[in-house]
Amino acid sequence: MSTPSFFITYGPLLAAATVSIGWFISNKQANTREKRKEVRDDIKEIEKKLSEILSISRKTIDHFTEEEDRKISIYDLNRALLDLDLQKDHIYARKLKNKSIVHRNRIDSVHEKFYDLISGDFLNQDNSTAVEKQDFIFETHRESTLIIHNLKSLFLSEFD
Repeated sequence: MSTPSFFITYGPLLAAATVSIGWFISNKQANTREKRKEVRDDIKEIEKKLSEILSISRKTIDHFTEEEDRKISIYDLNRALLDLDLQKDHIYARKLKNKSIVHRNRIDSVHEKFYDLISGDFLNQDNSTAVEKQDFIFETHRESTLIIHNLKSLFLSEFD
């Protein structure tokens, strides 16, 4: 079989195979790009939720001395914490690489510490000193920053 007859016979098949392979590669890259965008958006939502939680906790410490106001604020905190858990679970529900387990464990550890701080007894105390309040604000801010840092590390390990 000579070269021209080979291309005449198999040319359309080679062209179709080339187009199919190109489409497959392009589709895979587009799906990865879309997944990366969605995970990045999820992390931004978690950042917003953490900011909301910190704002509510600070308002609870600084302004609410009435028992009823404090209970409403703590209810808002619990709602926001539930939202945070759901958003974190949404990221975890994605098919992630096995090496991301290390980052997940770090996130879970820091998240649990943050949750313990926010949902602990400190917000129910009326007689906290200014130093204790500032320590609480510092600790919650630090833990929320660590959550975001670890989520971004997860993101980088997933997409690099």
